[in-house]
Amino acid sequence: MSRVPVFKSGIRPVEPNASLERHTQRFLELRRGLEQIEYFCKGTVLKRMMKCGKAQCACASDATKRHGPYFELTYKANGKTVNVKLSPEAAPLYRAAALAMVILETASGLDAP
Repeated sequence: MSRVPVFKSGIRPVEPNASLERHTQRFLELRRGLEQIEYFCKGTVLKRMMKCGKAQCACASDATKRHGPYFELTYKANGKTVNVKLSPEAAPLYRAAALAMVILETASGLDAP
C-alpha cells in the first residue's frame, strides 16, 4: 500500500490528469477571448428605410425612394421588445457589441432566454 502525502491543512495535493489539463486549457482560451472584448450588449441592430406618410412623397409609391437609413437597437426587457434609435455613428459600435455578446454566450455555453 502506498502512502499519500497529507499536508498540515489535511488536504491532499491533486495529481494532474488529462481532464483537469483539458479544463485548464479551455479556461485559458476563454480568458484570452474575454480579454479581446471591449463592449457587449444584448440585442440586434437594424437598418430601416421608412415611409414618411405623405401621400405626395416619392417614398409612398417607390420602395427604393424611402427615407433613411435609420438605425435601431432592438432587445427584450421584461418580456417586451424595446427599440432604441441609434445615430449612424453609433450603429457600428452597437452592432459590434451585439456580436460580442453572441460570441460570449457561445463561448460560455450559455444561451440567452
